Amino acid sequence: MLEQTISLQTPQSTEAPVSIELGAARLDEDSVAQLETGSLVTLDRHADDPVDIVVEGRVVARGELLVIEEELAVRIVELI
Repeated sequence: MLEQTISLQTPQSTEAPVSIELGAARLDEDSVAQLETGSLVTLDRHADDPVDIVVEGRVVARGELLVIEEELAVRIVELI
C-alpha cells in the first residue's frame, strides 16, 4: 500500500533577485574610457524586441516594456 502525506502548510515566501535585460553591448577598454554623461550605447536588440526577465541569473520569461502613469513596467508575454 502506497502512503502519501499532504502538507497543509502554506509555503513561506522567499525573495530572489529579478532583473530585466533590455539588451547587451560589447565595448573595448577605449570605448568604456570615453563614456560620459549623455553617451549613447547601441544594444543588440531593436526597441520593439522582447526583454528578458531574469531570476537568479536564469532567463525565466520574456516581456514587453510599457509605460504606465510615467512608470516603466514589463508585461510577461512568454514563460520559458
